[in-house]
Amino acid sequence: MDVDFTLDLPQWFENARELLDEPGEFYLDRGALVVDHIPRAGVDLATAPAIVPVLETLLHGAGTIDAPLRHVRFEGLGFAHAGWLAPSGPQGYVELQAGIRLVGGGTWASEKTPAAVRFEAADHVTIAGCSFTHLGAGGLSFELGARDNLVVDNRFEDISAGAIQLGNVTETWHHHPDDPATIVAGNTIRSNFVTRTGVEYPSTVAIWAGYTEGARIEHNDLFDLPYTGISVGWGWGAVDVDGPTPASSLDNHIENNRVGYHMRVLEDGGGIYTLGAQQGSTTSGNYVHNQGHPYGALYLDNGTQHYTVSGNVVEKVDYWLLCTTYATDATNNTITGNYSELDNPFVQPDPPHPSNTIAGNVVFGAVMPPDAQAIVAAAGLLPEHRAMHPDELARGLPATASSIYDPTHPESQGNDGDGRTGWSPKGADEDPSPWWQVDLQQPRALSGAEVVMRWELDQPATRADLEIVGANQPDAGDAVLLARLGATPLPHRAIWPARWTDRTPYRYLRVRKAGTGYMYLGEVRVLAAP
Repeated sequence: MDVDFTLDLPQWFENARELLDEPGEFYLDRGALVVDHIPRAGVDLATAPAIVPVLETLLHGAGTIDAPLRHVRFEGLGFAHAGWLAPSGPQGYVELQAGIRLVGGGTWASEKTPAAVRFEAADHVTIAGCSFTHLGAGGLSFELGARDNLVVDNRFEDISAGAIQLGNVTETWHHHPDDPATIVAGNTIRSNFVTRTGVEYPSTVAIWAGYTEGARIEHNDLFDLPYTGISVGWGWGAVDVDGPTPASSLDNHIENNRVGYHMRVLEDGGGIYTLGAQQGSTTSGNYVHNQGHPYGALYLDNGTQHYTVSGNVVEKVDYWLLCTTYATDATNNTITGNYSELDNPFVQPDPPHPSNTIAGNVVFGAVMPPDAQAIVAAAGLLPEHRAMHPDELARGLPATASSIYDPTHPESQGNDGDGRTGWSPKGADEDPSPWWQVDLQQPRALSGAEVVMRWELDQPATRADLEIVGANQPDAGDAVLLARLGATPLPHRAIWPARWTDRTPYRYLRVRKAGTGYMYLGEVRVLAAP
């Protein structure tokens, strides 16, 4: 298989007065403490409410290795509006991967992007039913000596970096500590909903674990991410392959998670990504779908060893598997019993390294078999925790539209669970006021909708001037405006997270073009009110 994995050079410019040219943009002169801005239409910044972060750390829980913080529970709290002054100066923010940035003037020393809530030398701490929103760096981190902690039933949304971090990275005491009590071990991340992380730092990972033992990352639902969903391991094999002793990275389990609409901004990542030797570790029962950019949905990168990858379901991706040996070998792994829509693995070398077993995987094509459907149904949030994210109502329900462009773009592709396909109306001459509508079968109280824009083509007109209305008449004669997307187009491959407070039950939800220009919907996810 010929594969072009050429990466474009990074391009990111921030806080330059010369780039101030569109409504909603601002420039901060830190020296003079002056803000230049171009207000959006209808917004008076003199009277508009504003929240200015004061703290970078909202909560820091720490004991000592000899006397750890123990048996503390945080439940039902909201953590929001922390800031972070990213590194400036000659070096600036120089990232290695996954939010790990280089420090020290050209050396390979590195640090994690900080989190608003963090714990160290802590055990049996529970974070349950909390929300982490509008944070200027990461959300939650467990570090030195954090053991047997539980993160369950939380919601992470609109976070500048990653949602959850376990462990650390490059120092010797991270991977070969003198005192075993400093190892990050036995922590569980279960049944959390994570969406729209990496807002300012898109190369950060939603759930990331470095050197850690006995981690369980299970039944989480990850949606709408710029980069990798779950990443476990570190080092690319540099400290744990053929070394005198194994690194503190083993018995980690990534199971029954749902990862979708990820890799929307960057390349060279995946739904679930692993690094380094991790004896007794597993990736199983996960559902990975609708990946934007390559590489592999299940990605075993350099140095990944002793992983069992089994019983996962993958669809709507460029490569269901990537097992690489470009540098330090990914070896001694077992990859079997997985289900993929397409026969599209990428294994380097080909045939694979003889110590890897890649066999017994099923390519199912257009019809997912019952065993795979059962895996999909069991993945994601546990039923008792789904209140932290409203259920999606519209998938597969009857849809109608003002017109269809051709038979390959029917109304049903607007709510079929696949953002890579979509509904398209006829052109403006034949359909000047296009709309798409789903019948929810009965009036339902709604909290919002997530509209996946077109992925395969960059058409700015399809990402602007949209309205969402609710109605109880099939012709929408009683339509009530619920949300509007303005004239400034969203970025390519965007997802519009429309929200509203109207809890009136509506049977029909309609998305319509409010201005001129072409319309296209990749997917409409309708959310029930909690």
